[in-house]
Amino acid sequence: MLDAGDLLLPIDSASARANPALLPPDPTEITRRAQLILSALARTGLTAFTPGERDLAIGPPLLRRLLAEHKIPTLAANLYDDRGRLFFDADRVVEVAGVKVGLFGLIRALPDDAERWKAWRLDARDPSAAARDEVVALHARGAAIVIALVHAGPYAEAQKIMQAAPGIDWVVLGHSGMNFETPDEFAGSRALEAMTMGKDFGRLDLHVVGDGTTRTGPFVDRGRRAQLQAILDDHQQQIADYRKRAPEQPPILQAHFSDQIAKLEKAIAHDLDELRAHAAKIQGSWFENRIIPLAATIPDHPGVALLVAGYNRESQRRASAGLPVGVTPHLPTAPHAVAATPGEGAGTATADENLRYTGSVACGGCHAEALKFWQTTAHARALATLKRAKRDGDPTCVGCHVTGFMRPGGTGDLRVATARLRDVGCEACHGPGLDHVTAEQRGGDAGHGDGGPPKGASTMQRQVPASVCLGCHTPDQTNGDFDYPHYLKAILGPGHGGV
Repeated sequence: MLDAGDLLLPIDSASARANPALLPPDPTEITRRAQLILSALARTGLTAFTPGERDLAIGPPLLRRLLAEHKIPTLAANLYDDRGRLFFDADRVVEVAGVKVGLFGLIRALPDDAERWKAWRLDARDPSAAARDEVVALHARGAAIVIALVHAGPYAEAQKIMQAAPGIDWVVLGHSGMNFETPDEFAGSRALEAMTMGKDFGRLDLHVVGDGTTRTGPFVDRGRRAQLQAILDDHQQQIADYRKRAPEQPPILQAHFSDQIAKLEKAIAHDLDELRAHAAKIQGSWFENRIIPLAATIPDHPGVALLVAGYNRESQRRASAGLPVGVTPHLPTAPHAVAATPGEGAGTATADENLRYTGSVACGGCHAEALKFWQTTAHARALATLKRAKRDGDPTCVGCHVTGFMRPGGTGDLRVATARLRDVGCEACHGPGLDHVTAEQRGGDAGHGDGGPPKGASTMQRQVPASVCLGCHTPDQTNGDFDYPHYLKAILGPGHGGV
Protein backbone atom coordinates (compact mmCIF):
# COMPACT_ATOMS: atom_id res chain seq x y z
CA MET A 1 0.00 0.00 0.00
CA LEU A 2 1.54 3.26 -1.19
CA ASP A 3 0.64 6.93 -0.78
CA ALA A 4 2.25 10.01 -2.36
CA GLY A 5 1.22 12.65 0.12
CA ASP A 6 -1.20 15.39 1.19
CA LEU A 7 -2.80 13.30 3.90
CA LEU A 8 -2.75 15.46 6.99
CA LEU A 9 -4.21 18.88 6.07
CA PRO A 10 -7.17 19.38 3.70
CA ILE A 11 -6.25 22.88 2.49
CA ASP A 12 -3.12 24.28 0.86
CA SER A 13 -1.43 27.62 1.37
CA ALA A 14 -2.88 29.17 -1.80
CA SER A 15 -6.43 28.45 -0.64
CA ALA A 16 -5.73 29.87 2.82
CA ARG A 17 -4.17 33.02 1.37
CA ALA A 18 -7.30 33.63 -0.74
CA ASN A 19 -9.07 34.79 2.43
CA PRO A 20 -6.69 36.71 4.72
CA ALA A 21 -9.39 36.96 7.42
CA LEU A 22 -9.18 33.23 8.12
CA LEU A 23 -7.28 32.10 11.19
CA PRO A 24 -5.06 28.99 11.06
CA PRO A 25 -6.31 25.71 12.54
CA ASP A 26 -5.76 25.03 16.23
CA PRO A 27 -2.40 23.23 16.70
CA THR A 28 -3.97 20.69 19.05
CA GLU A 29 -6.51 19.76 16.41
CA ILE A 30 -3.83 19.43 13.73
CA THR A 31 -1.95 16.93 15.89
CA ARG A 32 -5.12 15.07 16.90
CA ARG A 33 -6.23 14.59 13.31
CA ALA A 34 -2.74 13.57 12.18
CA GLN A 35 -2.64 10.98 14.96
CA LEU A 36 -5.95 9.53 13.73
CA ILE A 37 -4.87 9.28 10.09
CA LEU A 38 -1.43 7.86 10.79
CA SER A 39 -2.79 5.38 13.36
CA ALA A 40 -5.29 4.16 10.76
CA LEU A 41 -2.59 3.79 8.11
CA ALA A 42 -0.36 1.92 10.54
CA ARG A 43 -3.19 -0.49 11.34
CA THR A 44 -3.92 -1.18 7.68
CA GLY A 45 -0.23 -1.58 6.79
CA LEU A 46 1.18 1.30 4.72
CA THR A 47 4.27 0.09 2.85
CA ALA A 48 5.67 3.49 1.85
CA PHE A 49 4.66 7.13 2.13
CA THR A 50 6.09 10.25 0.50
CA PRO A 51 4.90 13.49 2.14
CA GLY A 52 3.45 16.48 0.31
CA GLU A 53 3.37 20.13 1.29
CA ARG A 54 0.08 19.63 3.16
CA ASP A 55 1.90 17.13 5.38
CA LEU A 56 5.02 19.25 5.88
CA ALA A 57 2.69 22.14 6.77
CA ILE A 58 2.02 20.64 10.21
CA GLY A 59 5.69 21.37 10.88
CA PRO A 60 8.58 19.14 9.71
CA PRO A 61 9.74 18.20 13.26
CA LEU A 62 6.20 17.22 14.29
CA LEU A 63 5.66 15.33 11.05
CA ARG A 64 8.87 13.34 11.43
CA ARG A 65 8.08 12.55 15.08
CA LEU A 66 4.55 11.32 14.34
CA LEU A 67 5.66 9.23 11.37
CA ALA A 68 8.34 7.61 13.52
CA GLU A 69 5.88 6.99 16.37
CA HIS A 70 3.52 5.13 14.04
CA LYS A 71 6.34 3.35 12.20
CA ILE A 72 5.24 4.69 8.80
CA PRO A 73 7.99 3.97 6.22
CA THR A 74 8.60 7.44 4.76
CA LEU A 75 10.64 7.98 1.58
CA ALA A 76 11.97 11.18 0.00
CA ALA A 77 15.16 10.76 -2.00
CA ASN A 78 15.61 14.48 -2.73
CA LEU A 79 14.50 16.10 0.55
CA TYR A 80 17.37 17.55 2.62
CA ASP A 81 17.59 19.59 5.82
CA ASP A 82 19.64 22.77 6.21
CA ARG A 83 22.71 20.70 7.14
CA GLY A 84 22.61 18.81 3.86
CA ARG A 85 21.28 15.57 5.37
CA LEU A 86 18.41 13.49 3.99
CA PHE A 87 15.31 14.31 6.05
CA PHE A 88 13.75 10.87 5.46
CA ASP A 89 15.02 7.60 4.00
CA ALA A 90 15.54 7.74 0.24
CA ASP A 91 14.22 4.29 -0.65
CA ARG A 92 13.50 0.73 0.40
CA VAL A 93 13.32 -2.71 -1.22
CA VAL A 94 10.45 -5.04 -0.30
CA GLU A 95 9.76 -8.59 -1.44
CA VAL A 96 6.23 -9.47 -2.56
CA ALA A 97 5.48 -13.07 -3.58
CA GLY A 98 9.16 -13.64 -4.29
CA VAL A 99 9.54 -10.49 -6.43
CA LYS A 100 11.84 -7.70 -5.24
CA VAL A 101 10.20 -4.28 -5.57
CA GLY A 102 12.26 -1.10 -5.22
CA LEU A 103 10.46 1.98 -3.87
CA PHE A 104 11.64 5.59 -3.66
CA GLY A 105 10.01 8.98 -3.09
CA LEU A 106 10.32 12.45 -4.62
CA ILE A 107 8.80 15.80 -3.72
CA ARG A 108 8.91 19.01 -5.73
CA ALA A 109 8.66 22.41 -4.05
CA LEU A 110 5.78 24.28 -5.66
CA PRO A 111 6.72 27.82 -6.74
CA ASP A 112 4.02 29.46 -4.59
CA ASP A 113 5.45 27.84 -1.47
CA ALA A 114 8.98 29.28 -1.52
CA GLU A 115 8.53 31.16 1.75
CA ARG A 116 7.18 28.11 3.54
CA TRP A 117 10.08 25.95 2.38
CA LYS A 118 12.44 28.59 3.70
CA ALA A 119 10.67 28.56 7.06
CA TRP A 120 10.75 24.76 7.12
CA ARG A 121 14.52 24.89 6.52
CA LEU A 122 14.21 22.14 3.94
CA ASP A 123 15.46 21.82 0.40
CA ALA A 124 13.79 19.72 -2.30
CA ARG A 125 16.67 19.13 -4.69
CA ASP A 126 16.46 18.25 -8.40
CA PRO A 127 13.95 15.36 -8.51
CA SER A 128 15.08 14.14 -11.94
CA ALA A 129 18.69 13.73 -10.82
CA ALA A 130 17.57 11.90 -7.67
CA ALA A 131 15.32 9.63 -9.76
CA ARG A 132 18.17 8.64 -12.07
CA ASP A 133 20.38 7.76 -9.10
CA GLU A 134 17.63 5.73 -7.45
CA VAL A 135 16.88 3.66 -10.56
CA VAL A 136 20.54 2.62 -10.76
CA ALA A 137 20.82 1.95 -7.01
CA LEU A 138 17.61 -0.09 -6.74
CA HIS A 139 18.39 -2.25 -9.75
CA ALA A 140 21.86 -2.87 -8.26
CA ARG A 141 20.12 -4.14 -5.10
CA GLY A 142 18.13 -6.67 -7.12
CA ALA A 143 14.84 -4.84 -7.68
CA ALA A 144 12.95 -6.39 -10.59
CA ILE A 145 10.29 -3.66 -10.42
CA VAL A 146 10.92 0.00 -9.55
CA ILE A 147 8.13 2.23 -8.25
CA ALA A 148 8.48 5.97 -7.66
CA LEU A 149 6.16 7.91 -5.34
CA VAL A 150 6.10 11.38 -6.90
CA HIS A 151 4.57 14.47 -5.31
CA ALA A 152 5.31 17.08 -7.95
CA GLY A 153 2.12 19.05 -8.54
CA PRO A 154 0.83 19.09 -12.14
CA TYR A 155 1.19 15.82 -14.04
CA ALA A 156 3.46 17.53 -16.59
CA GLU A 157 6.07 17.91 -13.84
CA ALA A 158 5.96 14.19 -13.10
CA GLN A 159 6.32 13.49 -16.83
CA LYS A 160 9.59 15.46 -16.85
CA ILE A 161 10.92 13.11 -14.19
CA MET A 162 9.69 10.03 -16.06
CA GLN A 163 11.40 11.31 -19.23
CA ALA A 164 14.67 12.02 -17.43
CA ALA A 165 14.92 8.72 -15.51
CA PRO A 166 14.42 5.63 -17.73
CA GLY A 167 13.86 2.45 -15.77
CA ILE A 168 10.96 3.49 -13.55
CA ASP A 169 8.19 0.94 -14.06
CA TRP A 170 5.39 2.61 -12.12
CA VAL A 171 4.84 6.14 -10.81
CA VAL A 172 2.33 6.65 -7.98
CA LEU A 173 1.30 10.32 -8.12
CA GLY A 174 0.26 12.78 -5.45
CA HIS A 175 -1.29 16.22 -5.98
CA SER A 176 -1.48 15.86 -9.76
CA GLY A 177 -5.28 15.97 -9.92
CA MET A 178 -5.42 12.88 -12.15
CA ASN A 179 -7.63 9.80 -11.87
CA PHE A 180 -6.18 7.03 -14.00
CA GLU A 181 -8.53 4.10 -14.43
CA THR A 182 -6.12 3.07 -17.16
CA PRO A 183 -2.48 3.76 -16.18
CA ASP A 184 -0.99 6.49 -18.37
CA GLU A 185 2.05 5.26 -20.29
CA PHE A 186 4.80 7.84 -20.83
CA ALA A 187 8.50 7.46 -21.64
CA GLY A 188 8.49 3.77 -20.72
CA SER A 189 6.82 4.32 -17.32
CA ARG A 190 3.18 4.04 -16.31
CA ALA A 191 1.51 6.55 -13.98
CA LEU A 192 -1.13 5.77 -11.35
CA GLU A 193 -3.37 7.99 -9.24
CA ALA A 194 -6.74 7.61 -7.53
CA MET A 195 -8.65 10.80 -6.75
CA THR A 196 -9.92 12.42 -4.58
CA MET A 197 -9.88 13.24 -0.84
CA GLY A 198 -9.37 9.62 0.14
CA LYS A 199 -12.68 8.51 -1.35
CA ASP A 200 -11.11 6.20 -3.96
CA PHE A 201 -8.48 3.48 -3.71
CA GLY A 202 -6.32 2.38 -6.61
CA ARG A 203 -5.58 -1.33 -6.93
CA LEU A 204 -2.88 -2.56 -9.30
CA ASP A 205 -2.57 -6.31 -9.85
CA LEU A 206 0.72 -7.50 -11.33
CA HIS A 207 1.10 -11.00 -12.72
CA VAL A 208 4.84 -11.58 -13.11
CA VAL A 209 6.24 -14.42 -15.20
CA GLY A 210 9.86 -15.02 -14.17
CA ASP A 211 12.02 -15.98 -11.23
CA GLY A 212 11.47 -12.84 -9.16
CA THR A 213 14.64 -11.04 -10.24
CA THR A 214 13.82 -10.82 -13.96
CA ARG A 215 10.62 -11.15 -15.92
CA THR A 216 9.90 -12.50 -19.38
CA GLY A 217 8.67 -9.84 -21.79
CA PRO A 218 6.76 -6.64 -21.07
CA PHE A 219 3.59 -6.34 -19.02
CA VAL A 220 0.40 -6.64 -21.07
CA ASP A 221 -2.44 -4.31 -20.08
CA ARG A 222 -5.45 -6.32 -19.06
CA GLY A 223 -7.06 -2.96 -18.41
CA ARG A 224 -10.21 -3.22 -20.48
CA ARG A 225 -11.52 -5.97 -18.28
CA ALA A 226 -10.59 -3.95 -15.20
CA GLN A 227 -12.25 -0.85 -16.66
CA LEU A 228 -15.46 -2.77 -17.18
CA GLN A 229 -15.30 -4.07 -13.62
CA ALA A 230 -14.75 -0.52 -12.31
CA ILE A 231 -17.71 0.77 -14.33
CA LEU A 232 -19.84 -2.09 -13.01
CA ASP A 233 -18.78 -1.31 -9.42
CA ASP A 234 -19.56 2.37 -9.93
CA HIS A 235 -23.03 1.64 -11.34
CA GLN A 236 -23.80 -0.69 -8.43
CA GLN A 237 -22.61 1.92 -5.94
CA GLN A 238 -24.81 4.59 -7.56
CA ILE A 239 -27.85 2.35 -7.17
CA ALA A 240 -27.00 1.70 -3.51
CA ASP A 241 -26.60 5.45 -2.94
CA TYR A 242 -29.95 6.28 -4.58
CA ARG A 243 -31.74 3.68 -2.47
CA LYS A 244 -30.13 4.96 0.71
CA ARG A 245 -31.04 8.60 0.00
CA ALA A 246 -34.52 8.05 -1.45
CA PRO A 247 -36.57 7.73 1.80
CA GLU A 248 -35.57 11.26 2.89
CA GLN A 249 -36.43 12.90 -0.44
CA PRO A 250 -39.70 14.53 -1.51
CA PRO A 251 -41.85 12.50 -3.94
CA ILE A 252 -40.61 14.39 -7.01
CA LEU A 253 -37.02 13.35 -6.30
CA GLN A 254 -38.00 9.82 -5.31
CA ALA A 255 -39.52 9.42 -8.78
CA HIS A 256 -36.33 10.83 -10.32
CA PHE A 257 -34.23 8.37 -8.29
CA SER A 258 -36.41 5.47 -9.46
CA ASP A 259 -35.86 6.47 -13.08
CA GLN A 260 -32.11 6.67 -12.54
CA ILE A 261 -32.03 3.25 -10.85
CA ALA A 262 -33.89 1.70 -13.81
CA LYS A 263 -31.35 3.20 -16.24
CA LEU A 264 -28.44 1.97 -14.14
CA GLU A 265 -29.87 -1.55 -13.94
CA LYS A 266 -29.98 -1.66 -17.75
CA ALA A 267 -26.39 -0.40 -17.86
CA ILE A 268 -25.31 -3.13 -15.41
CA ALA A 269 -26.78 -5.82 -17.65
CA HIS A 270 -24.74 -4.39 -20.54
CA ASP A 271 -21.61 -4.23 -18.33
CA LEU A 272 -21.96 -7.90 -17.43
CA ASP A 273 -22.37 -8.92 -21.07
CA GLU A 274 -19.19 -7.04 -22.03
CA LEU A 275 -17.27 -8.43 -19.06
CA ARG A 276 -18.11 -12.00 -20.06
CA ALA A 277 -16.91 -11.27 -23.61
CA HIS A 278 -13.35 -10.40 -22.49
CA ALA A 279 -10.98 -13.28 -21.80
CA ALA A 280 -9.63 -13.41 -18.27
CA LYS A 281 -6.44 -15.28 -19.25
CA ILE A 282 -3.41 -13.70 -20.91
CA GLN A 283 -0.09 -15.38 -21.68
CA GLY A 284 2.99 -13.83 -20.06
CA SER A 285 3.23 -10.98 -17.54
CA TRP A 286 0.25 -8.69 -17.27
CA PHE A 287 -1.18 -5.91 -15.12
CA GLU A 288 -4.66 -4.84 -14.20
CA ASN A 289 -5.56 -1.49 -12.62
CA ARG A 290 -8.79 -0.56 -10.87
CA ILE A 291 -10.15 2.51 -9.10
CA ILE A 292 -12.27 1.29 -6.17
CA PRO A 293 -14.75 3.70 -4.51
CA LEU A 294 -14.40 3.43 -0.73
CA ALA A 295 -18.15 3.31 -0.28
CA ALA A 296 -20.40 2.22 2.57
CA THR A 297 -20.72 -1.18 0.90
CA ILE A 298 -17.09 -1.91 1.83
CA PRO A 299 -16.92 -3.07 5.47
CA ASP A 300 -14.95 -0.93 7.89
CA HIS A 301 -11.62 -2.22 9.16
CA PRO A 302 -12.57 -2.98 12.82
CA GLY A 303 -9.42 -1.38 14.25
CA VAL A 304 -9.81 1.76 12.17
CA ALA A 305 -13.52 2.00 13.05
CA LEU A 306 -12.59 2.09 16.74
CA LEU A 307 -10.09 4.89 16.11
CA VAL A 308 -12.66 6.96 14.18
CA ALA A 309 -15.36 6.42 16.80
CA GLY A 310 -12.99 7.62 19.52
CA TYR A 311 -12.03 10.65 17.44
CA ASN A 312 -15.67 11.58 16.84
CA ARG A 313 -16.50 11.27 20.55
CA GLU A 314 -13.64 13.61 21.39
CA SER A 315 -14.84 16.05 18.69
CA GLN A 316 -18.28 16.11 20.31
CA ARG A 317 -16.75 16.69 23.75
CA ARG A 318 -14.58 19.54 22.50
CA ALA A 319 -17.45 21.18 20.64
CA SER A 320 -19.67 20.99 23.75
CA ALA A 321 -16.91 22.63 25.78
CA GLY A 322 -16.51 25.43 23.24
CA LEU A 323 -13.07 24.24 22.14
CA PRO A 324 -11.86 24.35 18.52
CA VAL A 325 -12.74 21.31 16.42
CA GLY A 326 -11.34 20.45 13.00
CA VAL A 327 -8.40 21.59 10.90
CA THR A 328 -9.96 23.99 8.43
CA PRO A 329 -8.99 27.68 8.72
CA HIS A 330 -11.74 29.57 10.51
CA LEU A 331 -13.18 33.02 11.05
CA PRO A 332 -12.28 34.88 14.25
CA THR A 333 -15.01 35.02 16.85
CA ALA A 334 -15.80 37.50 19.59
CA PRO A 335 -18.01 35.60 22.08
CA HIS A 336 -20.88 37.19 23.96
CA ALA A 337 -24.16 35.77 25.19
CA VAL A 338 -27.17 35.90 22.88
CA ALA A 339 -30.53 34.21 23.06
CA ALA A 340 -31.18 31.56 20.45
CA THR A 341 -33.79 32.47 17.86
CA PRO A 342 -37.20 31.05 18.93
CA GLY A 343 -37.87 27.74 17.26
CA GLU A 344 -34.23 27.26 16.27
CA GLY A 345 -32.64 26.00 19.45
CA ALA A 346 -33.10 26.82 23.09
CA GLY A 347 -30.97 28.29 25.84
CA THR A 348 -27.98 30.46 25.06
CA ALA A 349 -25.01 30.23 22.74
CA THR A 350 -22.13 32.45 21.77
CA ALA A 351 -22.18 34.59 18.65
CA ASP A 352 -19.85 36.74 16.61
CA GLU A 353 -20.18 40.47 17.11
CA ASN A 354 -20.47 40.97 13.36
CA LEU A 355 -23.01 38.21 12.74
CA ARG A 356 -25.20 39.27 9.80
CA TYR A 357 -27.48 36.21 9.78
CA THR A 358 -30.83 36.25 11.61
CA GLY A 359 -32.20 32.72 11.20
CA SER A 360 -35.15 31.46 9.19
CA VAL A 361 -37.78 32.25 11.84
CA ALA A 362 -36.97 35.94 11.47
CA CYS A 363 -37.52 35.63 7.71
CA GLY A 364 -40.89 34.02 8.40
CA GLY A 365 -42.11 37.20 10.09
CA CYS A 366 -42.85 38.59 6.61
CA HIS A 367 -42.59 35.44 4.49
CA ALA A 368 -44.80 33.09 6.51
CA GLU A 369 -45.98 31.03 3.53
CA ALA A 370 -42.42 30.52 2.31
CA LEU A 371 -41.26 29.50 5.80
CA LYS A 372 -44.13 27.03 6.13
CA PHE A 373 -43.20 25.41 2.83
CA TRP A 374 -39.48 25.37 3.68
CA GLN A 375 -40.29 23.39 6.83
CA THR A 376 -41.54 20.54 4.62
CA THR A 377 -38.24 20.27 2.69
CA ALA A 378 -35.13 18.23 3.38
CA HIS A 379 -33.23 21.50 3.92
CA ALA A 380 -35.22 22.00 7.15
CA ARG A 381 -33.95 18.64 8.48
CA ALA A 382 -30.34 18.98 7.32
CA LEU A 383 -28.74 18.98 10.77
CA ALA A 384 -30.79 15.98 11.88
CA THR A 385 -29.10 13.86 9.19
CA LEU A 386 -25.74 14.68 10.77
CA LYS A 387 -27.00 13.89 14.25
CA ARG A 388 -28.11 10.45 13.12
CA ALA A 389 -24.60 9.86 11.82
CA LYS A 390 -23.14 11.37 15.03
CA ARG A 391 -21.23 13.96 13.00
CA ASP A 392 -23.00 17.11 14.18
CA GLY A 393 -19.87 18.08 16.11
CA ASP A 394 -17.61 17.85 13.06
CA PRO A 395 -17.05 21.28 11.47
CA THR A 396 -16.00 19.69 8.18
CA CYS A 397 -19.57 18.38 7.86
CA VAL A 398 -21.57 21.02 9.73
CA GLY A 399 -20.93 23.81 7.21
CA CYS A 400 -23.29 22.27 4.66
CA HIS A 401 -25.99 21.36 7.22
CA VAL A 402 -26.43 24.77 8.86
CA THR A 403 -26.57 28.39 7.70
CA GLY A 404 -23.70 30.86 7.57
CA PHE A 405 -21.05 28.71 9.25
CA MET A 406 -17.57 29.92 8.21
CA ARG A 407 -19.16 32.34 5.70
CA PRO A 408 -18.61 36.13 5.45
CA GLY A 409 -21.02 37.71 7.91
CA GLY A 410 -21.57 34.29 9.47
CA THR A 411 -20.23 32.54 12.53
CA GLY A 412 -17.13 30.55 13.26
CA ASP A 413 -18.68 29.22 16.48
CA LEU A 414 -20.04 25.70 16.14
CA ARG A 415 -22.52 26.22 18.99
CA VAL A 416 -24.10 29.26 17.35
CA ALA A 417 -24.26 27.46 14.02
CA THR A 418 -26.00 24.37 15.40
CA ALA A 419 -28.37 26.24 17.73
CA ARG A 420 -29.35 29.59 16.28
CA LEU A 421 -28.59 28.88 12.62
CA ARG A 422 -29.35 25.18 12.37
CA ASP A 423 -30.39 23.54 9.09
CA VAL A 424 -30.11 24.93 5.55
CA GLY A 425 -32.31 27.98 6.03
CA CYS A 426 -33.38 30.93 3.88
CA GLU A 427 -30.08 32.77 4.25
CA ALA A 428 -28.00 29.76 3.22
CA CYS A 429 -29.21 30.44 -0.33
CA HIS A 430 -30.27 34.09 -0.32
CA GLY A 431 -27.46 35.51 1.83
CA PRO A 432 -27.33 37.09 5.30
CA GLY A 433 -30.51 39.00 6.08
CA LEU A 434 -29.85 41.20 9.11
CA ASP A 435 -29.73 44.46 7.11
CA HIS A 436 -32.88 43.45 5.23
CA VAL A 437 -34.80 42.66 8.44
CA THR A 438 -33.71 45.83 10.23
CA ALA A 439 -34.53 47.94 7.17
CA GLU A 440 -38.06 46.52 7.23
CA GLN A 441 -38.33 47.26 10.94
CA ARG A 442 -37.24 50.88 10.32
CA GLY A 443 -39.84 51.21 7.60
CA GLY A 444 -37.16 51.77 4.97
CA ASP A 445 -37.38 50.95 1.29
CA ALA A 446 -36.45 47.30 1.61
CA GLY A 447 -38.67 45.86 -1.08
CA HIS A 448 -37.18 43.75 -3.83
CA GLY A 449 -40.08 43.15 -6.15
CA ASP A 450 -37.96 44.17 -9.11
CA GLY A 451 -35.58 41.30 -8.45
CA GLY A 452 -32.80 43.64 -7.35
CA PRO A 453 -31.28 43.76 -3.87
CA PRO A 454 -33.26 45.64 -1.23
CA LYS A 455 -31.89 48.85 0.20
CA GLY A 456 -29.42 48.11 2.98
CA ALA A 457 -29.32 44.42 2.12
CA SER A 458 -26.97 44.16 -0.81
CA THR A 459 -25.76 40.75 0.38
CA MET A 460 -29.16 39.16 -0.31
CA GLN A 461 -30.21 37.72 -3.66
CA ARG A 462 -33.70 36.84 -4.82
CA GLN A 463 -32.60 34.51 -7.63
CA VAL A 464 -30.14 31.85 -6.49
CA PRO A 465 -27.60 30.68 -9.08
CA ALA A 466 -26.64 27.03 -9.39
CA SER A 467 -23.13 27.86 -8.12
CA VAL A 468 -24.56 28.45 -4.63
CA CYS A 469 -26.14 24.99 -4.54
CA LEU A 470 -23.03 23.33 -5.97
CA GLY A 471 -21.03 24.62 -3.02
CA CYS A 472 -22.47 21.78 -0.94
CA HIS A 473 -24.06 19.46 -3.52
CA THR A 474 -20.59 18.46 -4.70
CA PRO A 475 -19.88 15.49 -6.98
CA ASP A 476 -18.32 13.46 -4.17
CA GLN A 477 -21.55 13.79 -2.16
CA THR A 478 -24.04 13.34 -5.01
CA ASN A 479 -22.14 10.90 -7.25
CA GLY A 480 -22.21 13.61 -9.90
CA ASP A 481 -26.00 13.38 -10.12
CA PHE A 482 -26.90 16.94 -9.05
CA ASP A 483 -29.11 18.27 -11.83
CA TYR A 484 -29.86 21.88 -10.82
CA PRO A 485 -33.14 22.37 -12.75
CA HIS A 486 -34.49 19.03 -11.57
CA TYR A 487 -33.51 19.42 -7.90
CA LEU A 488 -34.73 23.02 -7.88
CA LYS A 489 -38.29 21.72 -8.19
CA ALA A 490 -37.92 20.03 -4.78
CA ILE A 491 -37.41 23.34 -2.96
CA LEU A 492 -39.98 25.50 -4.78
CA GLY A 493 -43.50 25.78 -3.43
CA PRO A 494 -46.15 28.14 -2.07
CA GLY A 495 -44.60 31.53 -1.31
CA HIS A 496 -41.27 30.27 -2.55
CA GLY A 497 -41.29 30.45 -6.31
CA GLY A 498 -43.75 27.62 -6.91
CA VAL A 499 -47.36 26.52 -6.40
